[in-house]
Amino acid sequence: MFTQRIDAALDAIAACKVKAPLLADCYRPGTPERIALEGLLVALETVDAALLRRDAQAPGIASFG
Repeated sequence: MFTQRIDAALDAIAACKVKAPLLADCYRPGTPERIALEGLLVALETVDAALLRRDAQAPGIASFG
C-alpha cells in the first residue's frame, strides 16, 4: 500500500512536470502567473532530485544532509 501511494505521487509529479510548462506558456513572461508556474517547475526539479537522491539542488535551497 505504501509503495502504491509513492508510485501515485511520483506519477503526479511527472505529469505536472509535463503539463506545467504548457500552462506557463499561456502567460506572458513577468506576469505573476508565469512567475508562479516557473517557481513550481523549480520546486518539482528539487523534489525530483531529492527523491532520486541526486546531488542536484535548486538555488537557494539549504541542504539537509
